Amino acid sequence: MVGLSLILFTNKVEKNNKFLALISVAIAGHIFGGFLIMFFRPVPPKFFRGKLRWMVLKPSCLLYYRGPATNGHPNGVIVFEPGTTVQCLDATRFAITTLSRELVLSTDTPEQATDWMVQLSVAVRQSGCHNVYRFGSFAPIRHGRACCLADGRDTFEVILAALQSAQREILIADWILSPELLLLRPPDGRSNSLIGILRKRAEAGVLVSIMLFGEPSASPLQLGSQRAVKMLESQHPNIRTLRHPKADVLLWSHHDKIVVVDQAVGFLGGLDLAFGRYDDHQHRIFDDPNDPVWQGKDYYNPRVASLADLDQPDKDSFRRDIDPRMPWHDIHVMLIGAPARDLARHFILRWNAHRREVQVKLEGNDMLPLLPLDEDLPIPSRLNKIGSSHGTLNRLLSNAQSSHNLRRGPTFYKSSLPRQHVPLPDGLPYFPEPYSEKSREFWDNVLLGLKHGESSLYNVECQLLRSGCNWSLGTSEVEDSIMEAYTAAIQTSQHFIYIENQFFVSSTAGAPVLNTIAQALVDRISIAIKERVTFRVVIVLPNYPEGSLLRDRSVCTVLHWMYQTICRGKTSMIKLLEPLANEYGVRLDDYLSFFCLRQHGVNQEGQPIAEQIYVHSKLMIVDDTVIICGSANINDRSMLGDRDSEIAVVMEPGDTVTSTMDGQLQEVGSLAHYLRCKLWAEHLGLLSEDGELTDEVRNKLSDPICKETYRGLWIQTASMNSQLYRLFFPYMPNDSIVERSQLEAYFKNTAKNRNSKTIPPPTNHSRKYQIEEPILSTNDCNISDIKGTLALFPMNFLSAEDLTPKFGEAEYVAPQALFT
Repeated sequence: MVGLSLILFTNKVEKNNKFLALISVAIAGHIFGGFLIMFFRPVPPKFFRGKLRWMVLKPSCLLYYRGPATNGHPNGVIVFEPGTTVQCLDATRFAITTLSRELVLSTDTPEQATDWMVQLSVAVRQSGCHNVYRFGSFAPIRHGRACCLADGRDTFEVILAALQSAQREILIADWILSPELLLLRPPDGRSNSLIGILRKRAEAGVLVSIMLFGEPSASPLQLGSQRAVKMLESQHPNIRTLRHPKADVLLWSHHDKIVVVDQAVGFLGGLDLAFGRYDDHQHRIFDDPNDPVWQGKDYYNPRVASLADLDQPDKDSFRRDIDPRMPWHDIHVMLIGAPARDLARHFILRWNAHRREVQVKLEGNDMLPLLPLDEDLPIPSRLNKIGSSHGTLNRLLSNAQSSHNLRRGPTFYKSSLPRQHVPLPDGLPYFPEPYSEKSREFWDNVLLGLKHGESSLYNVECQLLRSGCNWSLGTSEVEDSIMEAYTAAIQTSQHFIYIENQFFVSSTAGAPVLNTIAQALVDRISIAIKERVTFRVVIVLPNYPEGSLLRDRSVCTVLHWMYQTICRGKTSMIKLLEPLANEYGVRLDDYLSFFCLRQHGVNQEGQPIAEQIYVHSKLMIVDDTVIICGSANINDRSMLGDRDSEIAVVMEPGDTVTSTMDGQLQEVGSLAHYLRCKLWAEHLGLLSEDGELTDEVRNKLSDPICKETYRGLWIQTASMNSQLYRLFFPYMPNDSIVERSQLEAYFKNTAKNRNSKTIPPPTNHSRKYQIEEPILSTNDCNISDIKGTLALFPMNFLSAEDLTPKFGEAEYVAPQALFT
């Protein structure tokens, strides 16, 4: 790790300011002696000055101290990252350059300069962190162990176990964080609160570092980051925080959701450690008044009331005896070993970049730089599951006739091609990942000890991905490796794509929406239609974005862009694919279908109530083999890299299982197959009472594309449920509600509408695409006939309304990019 004075860390845009370091002693192992740092500008000599500094070279970074490197904290750090180079300038001068910093060093003799360059070059190369890897990612492909956790209950229980096991450090990054959040239910006072657990570990000597998004003061959405920072820092000196950006950035946000413990285990996905996220497979909309699970602000429904008064966390935001909570569906990933180290490295690079920015802006700030652990993880040799050249990718995509070629790196290994071994660069030896045996035994026991959910870890080949740029990472280049991986996975899919996402805003026609995920889907579906092969794309979305359709114009604006992507406008996916489906005489819904999730219950006054389950997942499963999961939504904000900061992981199987695709035997990934089957069982209402996936149900759902599963079970359940919701809960979004006035009337008189035993016929907006069929006899229907939570996404909902902002509304003057 590294030591350099903060005045040596300058952005590349500031190259007109040159910094020289005069090294006064020779190399002694990995400890380098004192040297003189001088700041140089083309100004008179009286302004020339220098200071004595000490430097230490570690396997993954370079650091500096104001005094001898003993037990004191370093005063600066450069972590090796993609683009790190060591370059000779002349006989006694050389430069260290990263994507975010450039340092020029000057030695007394050419021999000293050579020794420095050799040692630094070896350290940078062996760190395995200096290249730009597949998809343009900052991280290489790693072998590790992983577990996917569905919904908040299972996720928070495992995160609790990880936090309690911390021995050295805890790293947390969130878009929103609620210090009082209970990680274990039923609650036990505040002993299981996030802030209580962090305080206990800090008192035990664990260093806790927390990064939060600093929401703009003028934003209507207040996340309480200032309050959270004050609360956390007041608990113990070992808890330190960063709130970024300090100045108002009105458009973009830090959207990462990260927890890393001892750089041995890491968590990422869609779940913030915040109120409203705790849930399980049942997705209940009402609480038990005698034994509440969701207390105070944790009983959350943004359709009814916005999150406010966070200084009163135990106070309800609305009447829980009458109004429902909005259930929350999400996916999180736990990573063990080398991938967790890469997740920590991403956090560290962000922390250091923001810390420098904060220190520049706040005089006298004494925040410490965050340092990676001493262990080093060179790039592993287990790369035999990817191609070795762009030629491999071109062969995979040759039949796709796609104009959206990858810009960088090979793509996924597919079983139709021979496996290829990619040798390590320059004969770099393989180093086994630390923590492997210790972590395997410990975390297997933790997962087996859970009362619910998954009970084992899977071997995977995985790669960290991210979206980031100068404002969010401090780097001079934009990284959009999440979008690159999504596009590559879609283009190389063979049978099936399953997507769950909070948003679906993409482009088939260029600006104003720029990400091309929708175009990649259209291209791949077009190939399948023309070849008359079975190929399914299944997409699960929220009924509408988080908030109120009647109160929040921003909700309507985002919904407008989602419908423009899906089915409205000449360049929507369905409008582009319908003519092709008609030409080939096939049903488009055999290739592309959209769904949402809903739940119903009875309030304390005995009234049946329904509510959407808010799909907050950011997940794609391809061919039950490849998983991409993280914090990134399908929209420009998350995918382009120069807007919101995001983190994700792409996982390919280390363990496989034999399954079927359209009746044909197929080797698939054990983790991907298990996760997809469990999610489908949850949505179809087929999980056991305690949330387990039985072997019988897994076998029933094993083949996702055969007619019996896809149309006979999945679509039929969704179609039946949609009609039942329209019958008993006509105020829920459906194809019969085409105007805003209808929605307003339903909410004003829900009791009357709930008892109406008629099903208004849906407007025939898309005859060829229309999934729903008249299979219900309304005379003997009952609410109990609703099975699971799956429903059809309402394609015609509010289709007669202009959902774009109106003149005089705040959203009217806001940039379109804010909503896309």
